[in-house]
Amino acid sequence: MTTTIFNTTRHLCLLFVALAAMLTGCNNEADNQLSDIQFNLETTDSVALNKQSTRIVLLNGGTGKYVANIANSRIASISVSKDTLRINGLLEGDTYATILSGDFKRQLKISVVVPPISISDTEIRLYPRDESKFVSLAGGGDLARLAIDDPDSILTTKWNAKTGILEIAAAYEAKPISKPLHKMANTKHLR
Repeated sequence: MTTTIFNTTRHLCLLFVALAAMLTGCNNEADNQLSDIQFNLETTDSVALNKQSTRIVLLNGGTGKYVANIANSRIASISVSKDTLRINGLLEGDTYATILSGDFKRQLKISVVVPPISISDTEIRLYPRDESKFVSLAGGGDLARLAIDDPDSILTTKWNAKTGILEIAAAYEAKPISKPLHKMANTKHLR
């Protein structure tokens, strides 16, 4: 009698172990499906940023664990933390980053561009004997320069490159034009 109970218990235990193994071995196919790596960008394959600025890109897909490599580390630097790709612009130019996640691979074009020139005021009226006026200039990159078209020496100007402030005073009445230039392409006029 004890052998029969022992055999029945043993068969029930084996049946329970086999049933448990079958239930845990079955996974939902939706859980195992992996997708391509995706970026949360407007344009899916490229990103543009200025020198000495940072851009953050969220990553989706793959296995959820990401590794990133940069082609030219002089142009930009990158780092990955969980699902966040951080891109730092170092010098103007183009490069690309390769993002890996399991068997998935995706490239992201990185363009470090020159910031556009901006002027705080586009028109200033000065009168002789008035105090100086101050204009803030920004952008244009490292090669930006300021050209003042003042053939009659109407203006007295002082440029502080560290702060980006141009101080202007008038000697007498007339209409000179001041132009900040960057490679002769991105020009803004100050009247």
